[in-house]
Amino acid sequence: MDWYFILEIKKYFKYFHEINANSLIEKAYLFCSFLFYTKIIKHLKEYDFNNLIVFADMQPVDNLVSQYFGALGKDTITLQHGLFVNYEGFYNISSVSYKYVVSNHFLAWGNE
Repeated sequence: MDWYFILEIKKYFKYFHEINANSLIEKAYLFCSFLFYTKIIKHLKEYDFNNLIVFADMQPVDNLVSQYFGALGKDTITLQHGLFVNYEGFYNISSVSYKYVVSNHFLAWGNE
């Protein structure tokens, strides 16, 4: 049985009251999200690697691990797996997602 969340709740609950949220449910959601993300980091730290490849570092988990392991000096790579459409000057979510890539390298198909 995986007791990680129970042990981490006990460890970090003292910070629960410091979470800035509009409701108790939102505060609980943010706290559980924090526990989920720390579990991901904990498990990835068990592996010895130099290069981290993610599929979309604009997604929350990929972004988190890219920033975390990049800060530790690991080489981080985003392997673009979908289609990016340039709407020629019009604001859209794709333009925001690809403007602020956090990985060291961005691999994609195409000529540019």
